[in-house]
Amino acid sequence: MKKILLFVATALFAISGTAQNAQLLNRTRITSIENQNVSNITGRIAPVKAQNAAQGLQKNSMKAPSAKAAPSGEARDYFFYRAENAYAIADLPRINKVTLYFDGNTVYIPNDFYLSQLNEAEPAYLTGTLSDDGSTITIPSHQEIGTVTTYYGDMTLYFSKGELTSTTQGYTLAESEEPIILYVDASDGTIFDGSTSDMPCYVGLFSDSGFYGYAYNMLIFPSSNFEKSERTLTGIGEVPDYDLMQYVNVEVDKTVEEYNNQELGLRVFKGLFDYYPNAYVMAFNNEDGSLSVGAQVVADDYAMVATDNIESGEVYFDFASTFTAGADGSYTQLANETLFDLYSDGSGLYGNAYYSNLKLGAPVSSGISNTVTNDVKDAVSTQYFDLSGRRINGAEKGVNIKVMKFADGTSKAVKVMK
Repeated sequence: MKKILLFVATALFAISGTAQNAQLLNRTRITSIENQNVSNITGRIAPVKAQNAAQGLQKNSMKAPSAKAAPSGEARDYFFYRAENAYAIADLPRINKVTLYFDGNTVYIPNDFYLSQLNEAEPAYLTGTLSDDGSTITIPSHQEIGTVTTYYGDMTLYFSKGELTSTTQGYTLAESEEPIILYVDASDGTIFDGSTSDMPCYVGLFSDSGFYGYAYNMLIFPSSNFEKSERTLTGIGEVPDYDLMQYVNVEVDKTVEEYNNQELGLRVFKGLFDYYPNAYVMAFNNEDGSLSVGAQVVADDYAMVATDNIESGEVYFDFASTFTAGADGSYTQLANETLFDLYSDGSGLYGNAYYSNLKLGAPVSSGISNTVTNDVKDAVSTQYFDLSGRRINGAEKGVNIKVMKFADGTSKAVKVMK
């Protein structure tokens, strides 16, 4: 049996970072809230518990709710980063991709919290007001986001600013009538809450009986600041076989999406874990060219953690698994490390799958270049996108992105005006 030691996480995993990483860390100003429910467990989790976890995930976070009818206004895509409470585990970083709508001074922000637990099949939109100079977005507290089913019946949840206080039993988050103020960085379009490590900005989902979840230190990065590409992912997965009541090995061989922001030293992957196909997983660039992937929330009530040593089985939430860089742009996981996902139901911790010997192949870029050059190859396919990254049927009036793919597997994107 392997002994797994679980330690309370800091809100952002420890990494050996570049100057860009330090810039991001300073800007996020994440602080940690220790969760009193974290406890040590011994041994690899039994498949029967993993089955329960997988069934819960299948029921909730994999429902992939369709979006409500989009509000009027200009659509802009972002990566929404924050520290979020993973139920009965710890406070961990999380990132998702969202679309905001700007209609004059009105901003519509899709609720991105607690989606797997809400009864509604479609997320609600929060309404904010953009200042005349475009520097701030004000979001009133107590906006209804939907209902959850409890032992006592359905209960309405509201999105509000929260005031956190420490008690002998842990922490209490009280709903505040003050609005949430977000600031807009004119240089790159990043939206952030402007809090400090001494006074972080908390938001919570509240009902008449208290709060259900919280997040803090929010950063909303324009997705246009990220270059998109695809990579093959290969390796070994260890997944539960419920008939044999044990874990069995399977081969990992699939394609994942990558979004890379070189200035921040931040990469975001989609499709890394089969149990979380719609989750986005963060990785940070290190000075030696390697990548660090650390503990983070990937779905409500779930977390992904890294094992630092297969033989000892020691696990630390603040440990970052390392992927070394290859000369061809690929990344290979260190041989003695495992990534696995972890599920909590409030009373126990359950595992779904373990991954080792992972390799991210060289990227096939779909990034955007501002330089237009003469084509020397015939394109086998051509696609058009607007400046928000949405695919369109053909070039429309204004600036468009033309993506050409060639027979040799390469691609090129250029801006075109119509």
